[in-house]
Amino acid sequence: MDAPSDTDSMKNTLGFLALDARRRSGCSSGNAWWNGWHDVISSMSIAVREVTKYFSGQLALNNVSLEVPSGQVLGLLGPNGAGKSTLMRLICGYLPPNSGKLEVCEFNVDEEPLETKSRLGYLPESNPLPEEMYIREYLKFVSGVYSLDNSSKKVEDVIVKVGLTPEVHKKIGQLSKGYRQRV
Repeated sequence: MDAPSDTDSMKNTLGFLALDARRRSGCSSGNAWWNGWHDVISSMSIAVREVTKYFSGQLALNNVSLEVPSGQVLGLLGPNGAGKSTLMRLICGYLPPNSGKLEVCEFNVDEEPLETKSRLGYLPESNPLPEEMYIREYLKFVSGVYSLDNSSKKVEDVIVKVGLTPEVHKKIGQLSKGYRQRV
């Protein structure tokens, strides 16, 4: 019998969980919210091929490979230090791998960062936000960074869509963790 590969170890350590989004219980086809997310999930794919990452000589990920085809949802489960956050940062293009290849929707994360980042939404545990800016002020700033057309309307739409209306008069530093994550 062959010894388990590093990829097998990583899968066991992280406890990868992939669920078919189309079969999630409690999500009927008449649910507009779910239908919108289903469209996003159905067009998203992720490929991680032989990825290794070191931090100051410390091995964080060793030759990890996995594929998440369109229509699947992935959860990363595991103990502290297993590499979950590192893998997410690599997939999002926040960190470069030492070796290997990452793709989002068939775009190479290293070679086509704008294409991949435009297709991802990632909410890390702690999001560094400017605490002295007001919610609307910050959202307008971000829309300017991305050169969004009709940014004022889009900012107002986002405020309503994510439920920030009751808090919109506050500075980001005055918000609870839940509202900060919405911002």
